[in-house]
Amino acid sequence: MTRQHSPEQQSPEQQSPEQQAPEPVGASAETPAATNAAGKFNRSRFARLLFHSLLTKIVMIALRLIRNAIIARVLGPTDRGLLALITSIPEVIMTIGNLGYSNSAAWKLAQPGAQPRQVMGAILAFVLIAGTLCAGASLWVIENPWLLRDNTADLGDWQWIIALAIPLFLVKTIHHNLLLVRDQVNQANLVNLNESLLPLVFFLLMWGVAGMNGLDASIYSWFVALLLLAIWTTIPLKDMFPPQWDQDTHKALLGYGVRGHFDTLFQKLMLRIDYFFVSGMVGATALGYYAMATAAAELLLVLPTAVTFPLYSFLMRNHRDDKRAVTPKVLRIMLVVMILGALALWITGELLIRLLFGDAFLPAYPALVWLLPGMIALGYCSLIRIDLLGENHPGSVSVVSGACVALNMGLNLVLTPAYGIEGTAAAATISYLIAAAALAWLHWRITGIPAHESMLVRPSDFAEITRYLRKKRAD
Repeated sequence: MTRQHSPEQQSPEQQSPEQQAPEPVGASAETPAATNAAGKFNRSRFARLLFHSLLTKIVMIALRLIRNAIIARVLGPTDRGLLALITSIPEVIMTIGNLGYSNSAAWKLAQPGAQPRQVMGAILAFVLIAGTLCAGASLWVIENPWLLRDNTADLGDWQWIIALAIPLFLVKTIHHNLLLVRDQVNQANLVNLNESLLPLVFFLLMWGVAGMNGLDASIYSWFVALLLLAIWTTIPLKDMFPPQWDQDTHKALLGYGVRGHFDTLFQKLMLRIDYFFVSGMVGATALGYYAMATAAAELLLVLPTAVTFPLYSFLMRNHRDDKRAVTPKVLRIMLVVMILGALALWITGELLIRLLFGDAFLPAYPALVWLLPGMIALGYCSLIRIDLLGENHPGSVSVVSGACVALNMGLNLVLTPAYGIEGTAAAATISYLIAAAALAWLHWRITGIPAHESMLVRPSDFAEITRYLRKKRAD
């Protein structure tokens, strides 16, 4: 990215704070950010990157639907539930043990004067230690009988796959956040696209060509894709090598990370803790139904994720005036689109499940309906959460997230045994709605932006979208 200069060259002392602000670390002309050279919001660049992110997400949806449809029909509900459990274990354990490094590394790199090689040195040292400890912990977890109620399979058959996946998840997650904060949004989108494509390609090769068992093929294809993605996210960060060890950088990362660690942990637990309640209290077959319900419901998170990508670097920098103008408008439009999407899924969900996954998965539909309001709330939380992290309030966000996870777990203990996966879905939705209300209140207290400004859509919002679409058509 090139810095914008005035016609008359100025000395640093004559420049405004915005002119003196460093450009985003690692940004380049090939990957324009949603901010200008001073870190201020750039509407046209954001719109362009949002379009690219949305397009990427649409392709990802298509690929994931194809993969889920093929795997669901090949495996059936029980093995599909086992696959969901096996792939969730390393992700949750990684999140528990990463001490917030995925956020703290991005935050540190976004600060003026950041030393990228020192940041990478701290990351690699942490990955080596935390990855080893978490991998060892996973070997103990999978031996516990409470993990799977009906004992339909011996999880020990895949213990080393689960253990080795943990450091790969850690590398991929941290490096992916670094790409976003360096404004390498196109690279991050490419990673996400291949996160959907590679498992599908490898599964078809292993199952369709090599004749491997369906469950084995789905697990090994997921692991090989994860390995390649960990390498893929590292290549664009080559300018951060060779890494340098700096104790002060490590302390800064650990200090910020621990404060925000529970937020990251609780975010993951809010999305995946219900899998463990279903597998432990109801069984693998019910988890297969629930995994399909969540896969369909999480389609609503496409827009929040696409919006967050180009805004990540902007929100992680503290430009409160710009944020007040941008964040409420984005949230308003996003909520309207998500509500319309939820209505569409409610109407067509049963038909969608029948066509894609087969009649065997129709018991997933009631859980899908229960999850839809929660997905809207979760999408709303995602943008506010990053804005609050950029305001340097990771601890406050962690308190809200932790309280809602505790509520989720308590509700699951009551509702899942009594009502099965519908009770699990209801517990998730109640928790997400309370989290959204609490974060909206916290956001108002910290930024001064009232909740109604970020929820109630205005005619001017649609007018601005119309102007942009007409401009794109003219171009």
